[in-house]
Formats: sequence, C-alpha cells, structure tokens
Amino acid sequence: MLSLYKEFSDRDYLEAWNKNKIKKESRTRSEIVNLENEPSKTLSLLGLFFIAPFVLSYSNSVISIPIRTQIDYESMVNEISGHFNIVNKLTKTDSKIININIKKLRVSSRELFIKSMLNNEVPKFITDIYGEDYEEKKFTNYHPITTKKYEIDLGQVEKSPDEEFLHIWRYISSTYLAEEPYFMFTPNNWDGGENLKDRLTIKNLASVCNKIWVNIDTATNRIITVAVR
Repeated sequence: MLSLYKEFSDRDYLEAWNKNKIKKESRTRSEIVNLENEPSKTLSLLGLFFIAPFVLSYSNSVISIPIRTQIDYESMVNEISGHFNIVNKLTKTDSKIININIKKLRVSSRELFIKSMLNNEVPKFITDIYGEDYEEKKFTNYHPITTKKYEIDLGQVEKSPDEEFLHIWRYISSTYLAEEPYFMFTPNNWDGGENLKDRLTIKNLASVCNKIWVNIDTATNRIITVAVR
C-alpha cells in the first residue's frame, strides 16, 4: 500500500513563501490603530472558529487576519472583534491589505464558547482540530525539536465537504489565501500515521485544497503544523 505521506519537494511552496517574505519585507511600517468594540453577546460560526484556539489551545494566543475586502472587514467587525479585549488594525501605506490582530479573549466570550461546547453547538471539525479540553492553558516557552515536512497524497483521502466547514473555508480563501501562499494551523494531538486520512478535518480539507502539507516531530511522530492551499 502506498504511504499517505509524500516526500516534501514542492518548489512552488518554497518559491511562494520566499516571494511572500520578500514582499512583506519590502513594505513600509504599519500604522496601528486600536479598534474599540462592544462585547458580543452571540456566537456565529465564524466567531466560534476564531475563538476556539484561545479556549482550546492557548489563552495568550494572537491571531492576525489579512483583509482585502469591505465584506470581509465587516464580517470581522460584526462576528469576531467583539469577542476580544484587544483588536489592532494595521495598515500599510503601500498596500491595500490591512491586518487585524486579535488577542485577549473576553471572559464572557470564553463562557459563551464553553456553553456552546456543552450544548454540542460547536462544529465537529473545530474540536477535531483543537480538541475539547477547555481548561485554561498558556504558551510559555518553546523547546527546539527536529521536524520534517511531508505532502499529503490527496488521492488517498475521501473527500467529504461539509457546509459549516465550507463557510469557514470561504473566509479563509478570501482573506489568508488571497494574500498568503498557504493557511497554517496547529492541531491538537494529531498523530502522523496513516490514519490521518480518516480525520474529519483532513476529509473536509481534501474537498477544497490543492495541497496539504504537515510538519512532523521526528522524535514523537506528532504533527506540529498543517499548511494548506
């Protein structure tokens, strides 16, 4: 049986990453504005997705969202920003792209998310990525590890599109993938074995992605990051 993992040899990936890095380094400094917002009392699907890492991974996380269109900006304001105490808008003079940095999840929004989990209202692909442990955790230090990149053979993965996942994917495509060479996330406790193809999120991604790469800890076989486009 062929392995799910192919040797990482995608020059397009590396070239896109390098071009993106050069492009970013060539830009001028950003103007930073703090966005004032009222606390959100409801959770949309988009809100659930962006809140999840702060509840299920590390509460001191920071997420940056590149935004190109007014529609995406309004979605961010109406569905995401009200859940965070700190929302920074970064604007570069030589670019039409703005970046929204979100951090410090509001206590009320954390409670809303946990209540949604207990009521089984959080989509399965979100808990598949980040797990279900909502005990508060903070990222403190980084221990050097040896990793190796692989490309996933999408021909071996069952395509399983899900409407809730597709809604999030449309936003990722319009924001991150319109500006970056890939979208990356850090999954919780994913093993780098052949059974990866059976994960719900991988099946969802295989229905929309051209490429999926994984970065695996060579000592533990744990997947550190997943990059997609």
